[in-house]
Amino acid sequence: MVLRVLDGCGSAQGRQSVSIAVDRSGRFVLISSELGAEYVCIYDLVTGGRRTLARGGGGYHDASFSLDGRTILYCLDDFSKRQSHIWKCSVTGTNQMQLTTGPAWDSAPVFASDNRTVYFVRASRFREHGTGGYVWDDLDLWRLGSNGGKARQVTYCKFYQVSQLDWISSSTLLFGATKEIPNAVFELNSNDSGIPRKLHIPGEPWFPRYDHNCQGVSFISDIAHPFDLELWTMDAHGRLEQKTHLGKYIEQALPLPKSRYLLLVDIERKLRYELWLFDANARTKRTLLSSHDLDVLGD
Repeated sequence: MVLRVLDGCGSAQGRQSVSIAVDRSGRFVLISSELGAEYVCIYDLVTGGRRTLARGGGGYHDASFSLDGRTILYCLDDFSKRQSHIWKCSVTGTNQMQLTTGPAWDSAPVFASDNRTVYFVRASRFREHGTGGYVWDDLDLWRLGSNGGKARQVTYCKFYQVSQLDWISSSTLLFGATKEIPNAVFELNSNDSGIPRKLHIPGEPWFPRYDHNCQGVSFISDIAHPFDLELWTMDAHGRLEQKTHLGKYIEQALPLPKSRYLLLVDIERKLRYELWLFDANARTKRTLLSSHDLDVLGD
């Protein structure tokens, strides 16, 4: 969850917030839009086809696939109550079911390898923000069954921000979080006591993902030049490599096979996004979806 400031009516400030996820095959992309256009959509990287799973009724964010690709998790905002909850549906958009309830801001859900457990991020404290409006904070990792029920807290760190979650292995979660400046990357063994281990990555890394291309971690950072968020990798031996030199504000980056990456780029740093396909070997990029495409994708 990236810090979301709500106004007095419960609406999130800003124009549009988009998040992306990819299935295990690297072919299908889940796109969820929280503000402005509100939808969850599957985009086919091979054919360019698209299918809307849900739209309207609130803001959508942090959609993700189950490991078998048959079920979708997503978060749906209820701005009237200033809350966000986790839902699931089939890959065709049917059998929609709400999994979490109550006063909280839930985000970043992912299935565990057994497909019977869902890990997610929950913000449990609602307070006034120093610049006006309200904010949810005190974020931690929680888990619950794939059909809902009682959620159980996993960590007790009271983070200020937490990125989307990713699996390094069947039992180890990877995530970025802010507790004290700067941002940091953590891993958590789901079989341990719930104490995350901080990874030694320089700068202020964000949106870490396990990257099969380098057998390590990819992440976003402006370590090379302030405010230019570029894609970096750190392999299993701790070697850093800057993958992009675009001078753009990369919001999210997802590793694909053959050293390719999906980049969600805020082209003008005004919450106006484009979806790019970047080839790290050829150093080329191709625009898949323009900001206009993302605005109307769920129609």
